[in-house]
Amino acid sequence: MSEETSRRRFLIWLGNIGLLTVAWAMVKGGLKFLAPPITQPLPGPVEAGLMGDFAANSLTFVPAAKAWLGRDEAGLYAISAICPHLGCTVGQVADNTFQCPCHGSRFNAHGAVLNGPATSPMTYLEINLDGEQIFIHPGQSVSPETRVGV
Repeated sequence: MSEETSRRRFLIWLGNIGLLTVAWAMVKGGLKFLAPPITQPLPGPVEAGLMGDFAANSLTFVPAAKAWLGRDEAGLYAISAICPHLGCTVGQVADNTFQCPCHGSRFNAHGAVLNGPATSPMTYLEINLDGEQIFIHPGQSVSPETRVGV
């Protein structure tokens, strides 16, 4: 076997390894895109703060609950910050909407889908009061109209 044939075989082998690596990365990324991450609900109620900490017509992120706590004229409510598409943490943007950093889904201030790929709205979570203390229950959903306190 000549030196040129040996070099050619080595370069072909090296190219094939590169192609296989790229193909594996694409398959792995595609599977990650299609399968939502396994997320477990947080255990029990999460202490969010005192009633006086939350101004009227405001939304505040509560990291321990992975939720947005809002207060409007009807009372307090909590919206899960977990995107219904693939489970990424949704952030609030300047125009008072929510946006998923993973795939760009946008939701209005009430959690309704403005544009996909998400097809379902954000989840409202149960909250309760113990005196002035607010508790969010991350694993328990409620209807979007549910409010607590005033």
